Amino acid sequence: MLVEAAWVAVKTPGPLRAFYERVRARPGMQIAVVATARKLAVLCWHMITRGEDYAFARPSLTAKKLRALELKTGRPARSFQPCALACVRMSGARMSRLTDDRRKE
Repeated sequence: MLVEAAWVAVKTPGPLRAFYERVRARPGMQIAVVATARKLAVLCWHMITRGEDYAFARPSLTAKKLRALELKTGRPARSFQPCALACVRMSGARMSRLTDDRRKE
């Protein structure tokens, strides 16, 4: 399962893909994928034990995915708000508090 996650990770731009490309140049593709899977497992373990967020996360992509889930659950569509761009740059906890405040209004 980790190797399947590594295949997805190496297809998206970011540090894991760069690592995969560096390793793939030397021993080969299969070894590079397994090395990337191990790096992914170590990365997850460090994030869980330290309670940190992923340093290279893309907040705009996360906000887009959360909004798509909201729309699937039946939330009404909203018009563009100037502060929406600021929400994209906020951390996940702060953004959820902001959306909770808007729901109360």
